[in-house]
Amino acid sequence: KKAMNSNSITNTNIKTRQDPPPGDTSRSAHTASVNVKNNKESNELKFKLNKVDKTLNLAGMCLNIINLRIGLFMVLFFLLINSFVLHRSALITYKILIDNSIMSMSRIEDMTGMLETSSIQYYVYNNESLSLPHIRAKATEDAPMTWKGKWGRRFAHYGLGEIRWLESLEGHPLRTMDPSEAVFFVVPIPVTAAMFWGSTNKKELGNAFEAILNGALFQKYPERHVVAISTSEKAFGWSFWGLSNKEMKQFDGAMVVRDSDRDRVDKWKHENNLTYCIENDKAGKIFTKVVALGFGGDGSNSHYAYQAATLENWNKKKFWFFYHTRESASSCSSTAIRHAFFSNSTKPTLLEHQPVSIGMGLPYEEWKQTYENSKFCLVLRGDNPGSRALLRSVRNGCIPLIVSDPLPFYQPLYERTLQYDDFALIIREDDFLMDPIGSLDTAVSSLSPANIMHKLEGLRLLQRIIAVDQPGSLFVQAFSREIVEAMKENGVATEKVGAIL
Repeated sequence: KKAMNSNSITNTNIKTRQDPPPGDTSRSAHTASVNVKNNKESNELKFKLNKVDKTLNLAGMCLNIINLRIGLFMVLFFLLINSFVLHRSALITYKILIDNSIMSMSRIEDMTGMLETSSIQYYVYNNESLSLPHIRAKATEDAPMTWKGKWGRRFAHYGLGEIRWLESLEGHPLRTMDPSEAVFFVVPIPVTAAMFWGSTNKKELGNAFEAILNGALFQKYPERHVVAISTSEKAFGWSFWGLSNKEMKQFDGAMVVRDSDRDRVDKWKHENNLTYCIENDKAGKIFTKVVALGFGGDGSNSHYAYQAATLENWNKKKFWFFYHTRESASSCSSTAIRHAFFSNSTKPTLLEHQPVSIGMGLPYEEWKQTYENSKFCLVLRGDNPGSRALLRSVRNGCIPLIVSDPLPFYQPLYERTLQYDDFALIIREDDFLMDPIGSLDTAVSSLSPANIMHKLEGLRLLQRIIAVDQPGSLFVQAFSREIVEAMKENGVATEKVGAIL
């Protein structure tokens, strides 16, 4: 552009110097020639300058494109870095989940090995006035009951389970016939069976307990005695056992095996300002330690199918969820929970995981076949926080899906060996009531393959503990572990009696 301006000035100067005087035509042709030449040079210069200008514009466009590409590259670079960081974070999180599952599985394997190699010896009284074989026979032969109450007849099943427990303890190689070799002592009274098949005045029970209370071994080592295995819920102690309040107080310091730990759940309820209608009783004020092992009957009830909890068996099951209940109402505000699937707005068909078997009034044979073919079995709070469905689902190799906030405190099942999270899924009651469909789908969808394997490993170990009718049962070893750990918690020495005489 500067060159064009300079050329314009030059042309003006040339024109001024070469203009001929007026009337002089001799130089006209020369002047015209010069003007043509100058115009040609000017046009060529303009053409070149335009070309340069276009080149510069093109270069500017290229620079803009390069800058844009650099900008895009930087954006992509930062996105890539961010994606890598997020991916790495996700991998780390997933790795942590897998590592935790592996650690949990390793812990379960270690616990299984510990139980399999257990050497805890115990003593079971060998006295028919305590073992009451005639009552055991009536119970196992399903003789007519002497129980007069209209309520509690389901407890008879627990009585049969208690007999199976006692027979396992009586026939196991870890039982010693020498009290000095024992760490603890088991009183083999079939408590619940005696309530249902014994005399109506509970004479057999009263006499049996009186014999223990007056015995030299109990009087010397009350804290080492499991004086009763009684899993009959509220039908416990005192008049149910044919004992007075004074006689019951003589059990102070001894241990008892129950279906639940009422004292513990009562403390949990008060600590959290809750109003669950959980029946309390006076057992916590008498027995130093209550060992809660659940309802005795259904874990080894041969009427229910037994399926080993393996991934192969579990994957073959067709139904994702199983739950069937009765139409009648339940107590303790549990009807809303038990009937949550049957409101107008809640349809089991809306569950993401299909097929399912959820309903009411299923014929028994169909109920049994469907139950055995289900992956997750619901265990919902009913008249009390516990449910017979829990051990039934464990026996069946079906992962329990629990909706009962108090249950882990009410029934801490073999807690020194396993925790509920090792073998079950737990959904808070409020979450379930707010969204029955979504809460189930979310709980199951959150399980990784490693989580499922862990729960099946835990379920398998619990099966070996509760199913005393199966080969390889670890009931006796797990029972002994619970008792010995309870003794430790109460400051009781756990050496053999002979070592402290």
